Amino acid sequence: MSRLWMRRQARRAFTLVELMVVMVLMAIVGAVVIPAFLKSAVVDPTSQATQPIVQLLKFGKQQSVELGTSVRVMLDPATGAYSVIANSVDTALAEGRLELPASTRILADSLRLRFLFEPSGVTFADSLIVSSSQGAALIRVNAWTGVVNVVR
Repeated sequence: MSRLWMRRQARRAFTLVELMVVMVLMAIVGAVVIPAFLKSAVVDPTSQATQPIVQLLKFGKQQSVELGTSVRVMLDPATGAYSVIANSVDTALAEGRLELPASTRILADSLRLRFLFEPSGVTFADSLIVSSSQGAALIRVNAWTGVVNVVR
Protein backbone atom coordinates (compact mmCIF):
# COMPACT_ATOMS: atom_id res chain seq x y z
CA MET A 1 0.00 0.00 0.00
CA SER A 2 2.83 2.38 0.65
CA ARG A 3 4.21 1.86 -2.90
CA LEU A 4 0.86 2.78 -4.44
CA TRP A 5 0.73 5.88 -2.29
CA MET A 6 4.28 6.86 -3.35
CA ARG A 7 3.43 6.42 -7.05
CA ARG A 8 0.44 8.73 -6.69
CA GLN A 9 2.62 11.29 -4.89
CA ALA A 10 5.23 11.13 -7.66
CA ARG A 11 2.60 11.66 -10.42
CA ARG A 12 1.45 14.99 -8.97
CA ALA A 13 4.35 16.88 -10.56
CA PHE A 14 4.70 17.86 -14.26
CA THR A 15 7.34 16.21 -16.39
CA LEU A 16 10.00 18.17 -18.21
CA VAL A 17 8.43 17.29 -21.56
CA GLU A 18 5.04 18.69 -20.49
CA LEU A 19 6.66 21.91 -19.31
CA MET A 20 8.58 22.29 -22.59
CA VAL A 21 5.39 21.77 -24.65
CA VAL A 22 3.64 24.52 -22.69
CA MET A 23 6.63 26.86 -23.14
CA VAL A 24 6.68 26.27 -26.92
CA LEU A 25 2.93 26.94 -27.17
CA MET A 26 3.30 30.18 -25.18
CA ALA A 27 6.15 31.29 -27.48
CA ILE A 28 4.02 30.65 -30.58
CA VAL A 29 1.05 32.59 -29.18
CA GLY A 30 3.36 35.44 -28.15
CA ALA A 31 4.92 35.58 -31.60
CA VAL A 32 1.46 36.02 -33.15
CA VAL A 33 -0.11 38.38 -30.61
CA ILE A 34 2.70 40.83 -29.82
CA PRO A 35 3.17 42.23 -33.37
CA ALA A 36 -0.60 42.68 -33.76
CA PHE A 37 -0.78 44.48 -30.43
CA LEU A 38 2.11 46.81 -31.29
CA LYS A 39 0.60 47.59 -34.70
CA SER A 40 -2.72 48.59 -33.14
CA ALA A 41 -0.98 51.02 -30.79
CA VAL A 42 0.42 53.09 -33.69
CA VAL A 43 -1.98 55.82 -34.88
CA ASP A 44 -1.56 56.81 -38.51
CA PRO A 45 -1.94 60.44 -39.63
CA THR A 46 -5.08 59.67 -41.65
CA SER A 47 -6.97 58.46 -38.56
CA GLN A 48 -5.67 61.41 -36.58
CA ALA A 49 -6.94 63.84 -39.23
CA THR A 50 -10.38 62.27 -39.72
CA GLN A 51 -11.31 62.40 -36.01
CA PRO A 52 -11.68 66.22 -35.70
CA ILE A 53 -13.61 66.42 -38.98
CA VAL A 54 -16.01 63.68 -37.92
CA GLN A 55 -16.47 65.35 -34.51
CA LEU A 56 -17.20 68.68 -36.20
CA LEU A 57 -19.87 67.13 -38.44
CA LYS A 58 -21.43 65.24 -35.52
CA PHE A 59 -21.53 68.51 -33.57
CA GLY A 60 -23.41 70.17 -36.45
CA LYS A 61 -25.96 67.35 -36.56
CA GLN A 62 -26.39 67.43 -32.77
CA GLN A 63 -26.95 71.20 -32.71
CA SER A 64 -29.55 70.90 -35.49
CA VAL A 65 -31.57 68.41 -33.45
CA GLU A 66 -31.18 70.28 -30.15
CA LEU A 67 -32.05 73.71 -31.57
CA GLY A 68 -34.74 72.42 -33.92
CA THR A 69 -33.37 74.36 -36.86
CA SER A 70 -31.10 73.92 -39.86
CA VAL A 71 -27.38 74.09 -39.11
CA ARG A 72 -24.69 74.81 -41.72
CA VAL A 73 -21.16 73.54 -41.33
CA MET A 74 -18.68 75.14 -43.72
CA LEU A 75 -15.10 73.93 -44.09
CA ASP A 76 -12.26 75.37 -46.14
CA PRO A 77 -10.16 72.37 -47.25
CA ALA A 78 -7.09 74.47 -48.00
CA THR A 79 -6.76 76.12 -44.58
CA GLY A 80 -8.88 73.90 -42.31
CA ALA A 81 -10.98 76.90 -41.23
CA TYR A 82 -14.55 76.02 -40.26
CA SER A 83 -17.75 77.62 -39.03
CA VAL A 84 -20.95 76.12 -37.66
CA ILE A 85 -23.97 78.41 -38.13
CA ALA A 86 -27.57 77.94 -36.97
CA ASN A 87 -30.00 79.31 -39.56
CA SER A 88 -32.65 80.45 -37.08
CA VAL A 89 -30.21 82.50 -35.02
CA ASP A 90 -27.83 83.25 -37.90
CA THR A 91 -24.92 83.38 -35.48
CA ALA A 92 -21.86 81.16 -35.38
CA LEU A 93 -22.15 78.30 -32.90
CA ALA A 94 -18.49 77.45 -33.42
CA GLU A 95 -15.59 78.78 -35.47
CA GLY A 96 -11.97 77.81 -35.68
CA ARG A 97 -9.27 75.97 -37.54
CA LEU A 98 -8.73 72.21 -37.62
CA GLU A 99 -5.33 71.08 -36.42
CA LEU A 100 -4.24 68.43 -38.91
CA PRO A 101 -0.96 66.48 -38.99
CA ALA A 102 1.67 68.04 -41.24
CA SER A 103 1.58 65.38 -43.96
CA THR A 104 -2.23 65.39 -44.20
CA ARG A 105 -4.38 67.16 -46.81
CA ILE A 106 -8.12 67.55 -47.31
CA LEU A 107 -9.11 66.91 -50.91
CA ALA A 108 -12.43 68.19 -52.26
CA ASP A 109 -14.00 69.19 -55.55
CA SER A 110 -14.99 72.65 -54.30
CA LEU A 111 -13.19 75.52 -52.60
CA ARG A 112 -15.54 75.48 -49.62
CA LEU A 113 -17.29 72.37 -48.33
CA ARG A 114 -20.87 72.81 -47.17
CA PHE A 115 -22.90 70.53 -44.93
CA LEU A 116 -26.53 71.38 -44.13
CA PHE A 117 -28.12 69.41 -41.30
CA GLU A 118 -31.91 69.51 -40.87
CA PRO A 119 -33.60 68.65 -37.53
CA SER A 120 -35.44 65.77 -39.26
CA GLY A 121 -32.10 64.11 -40.01
CA VAL A 122 -32.04 64.97 -43.70
CA THR A 123 -28.63 66.23 -44.78
CA PHE A 124 -27.31 68.01 -47.84
CA ALA A 125 -23.57 67.45 -47.83
CA ASP A 126 -20.36 67.32 -49.81
CA SER A 127 -17.93 64.43 -49.52
CA LEU A 128 -14.26 64.87 -48.81
CA ILE A 129 -11.09 62.81 -48.84
CA VAL A 130 -8.42 63.00 -46.17
CA SER A 131 -5.08 62.03 -47.65
CA SER A 132 -1.75 61.36 -45.95
CA SER A 133 1.46 59.44 -46.59
CA GLN A 134 -0.13 56.41 -44.87
CA GLY A 135 -3.26 56.29 -47.05
CA ALA A 136 -6.58 58.00 -47.61
CA ALA A 137 -10.06 58.02 -46.11
CA LEU A 138 -13.37 59.16 -47.57
CA ILE A 139 -15.70 61.05 -45.22
CA ARG A 140 -19.31 61.17 -46.31
CA VAL A 141 -22.63 61.99 -44.66
CA ASN A 142 -25.74 59.87 -45.25
CA ALA A 143 -28.32 62.09 -46.96
CA TRP A 144 -31.30 60.58 -45.12
CA THR A 145 -29.99 60.06 -41.59
CA GLY A 146 -27.07 62.49 -41.27
CA VAL A 147 -24.79 59.71 -40.02
CA VAL A 148 -21.11 60.43 -40.69
CA ASN A 149 -19.19 57.53 -42.28
CA VAL A 150 -15.45 57.10 -42.74
CA VAL A 151 -14.45 54.71 -45.52
CA ARG A 152 -10.82 53.59 -45.81
